[in-house]
Amino acid sequence: MVRLAARSLVALGLGLCLAPAVGAEPAAPGRTFYVRQAAGLDGNDGRTPETAWQSLSPLATRVRAGDVVYVGPGLYRDAVNVTRGGRPDAPLVFMGDASGAATGDAPGPVLIVGSDPVDEARFEPAGAPGVFRLHVPEFPVLGVVEMDGPQHRYAGVLEPIVGPPPLERVETMRASFYYDRETAMLTLHTSDDAPPTAHELELIRRHSGFYVVRQPWVTVGGFHLRSFGDSPISFRWADHGAAIANVAWGSRQGVRVRASEGVLLEGNTLFRNANSGAYFVQGSRGGIAVGNVAYENVKGLRWSSESVGGRALANVLFENREAGLSFERAPGGLARDNRLFANLRTQFMLHETEVVSDANCFALGAGASSIAERWEKKRFPTLAQHRRENGMDRSSRSGSCGPTPRKVDVHEIQRRALAAGAAPPP
Repeated sequence: MVRLAARSLVALGLGLCLAPAVGAEPAAPGRTFYVRQAAGLDGNDGRTPETAWQSLSPLATRVRAGDVVYVGPGLYRDAVNVTRGGRPDAPLVFMGDASGAATGDAPGPVLIVGSDPVDEARFEPAGAPGVFRLHVPEFPVLGVVEMDGPQHRYAGVLEPIVGPPPLERVETMRASFYYDRETAMLTLHTSDDAPPTAHELELIRRHSGFYVVRQPWVTVGGFHLRSFGDSPISFRWADHGAAIANVAWGSRQGVRVRASEGVLLEGNTLFRNANSGAYFVQGSRGGIAVGNVAYENVKGLRWSSESVGGRALANVLFENREAGLSFERAPGGLARDNRLFANLRTQFMLHETEVVSDANCFALGAGASSIAERWEKKRFPTLAQHRRENGMDRSSRSGSCGPTPRKVDVHEIQRRALAAGAAPPP
């Protein structure tokens, strides 16, 4: 598991070399740390399963290059600002141990959550049907989620440059909210006009789950993550990071890569995020997304703003609201062996960029309008037209793209994580 990112890249033949430079000082031996929801204490040293920490917060300052952290099953309302990174020969690795094999816990999801429960009875009616308000001075509210539904987060209403004021917009839009930072007043419109007491609500308060800033060679793998203000896994000026085999939903993006080079996303399931399943942005060069599944986002996988040389390989992208795969001002990309089907607006979006695309499978599905699109300029309803006018996908096919991956049952994940965190160790 520790070397999964390196092994995967080598297997893909992408030429990654992890050998230390000639004359380089050898890395210090890596240490192993443990976090256990059911049996840890934050006063411990974290060095053995018997002396594990209980929360994620101690990780921020106590780990270094070469260390591996195993997090046991349970539900963690917590986050980590990663303040130290790894090296090519000694990455820093955070692993969700869903099997419990490393931590000694019973199996179960390792669920990290950016939201906290709220007493729904505290809300007061605010005039229009379905609109309610609550004074929340404890923290800025970054989002609202109905836990009893599919766990989409509510749409946030911002101060407009022109147009109706935010409270008027909340009145007319179900499943929306506005938080006034000056008055600390939260106003929301429920999804069905019912009072908040008819639902189980949580308020999003954490910006990111694993927030990796200016720290290279950090791997995050094996976690379930939901309901963060921005992204549960965020790489910012953090080269050669990796997110592997995570499940992320209900945030702005599932994974956000900003101004970072050589970041790998492999085997993740990313769904019901308000923007994209994964987003490479602001010059994130050489980003690789391989073997991921993305559905019910606005866009499945997205590269933009001079994030050159992106590679989308063997991903399954379906039922996203705008596009399965999108390259926007991100030249030099490669799209190969992907399955793109039933994305509602288009399967493949291009905007002011050219990429190499081939050996993919496209299918429209109910309600989909095009195989490919030049953003807001021209749509290509058929694969033949896309080939002819864009010169791409000569060996790609259209029609059946194989079985649809099974969607994640978010309520089952929540139930099992709570049970795992409450269970005594075996």
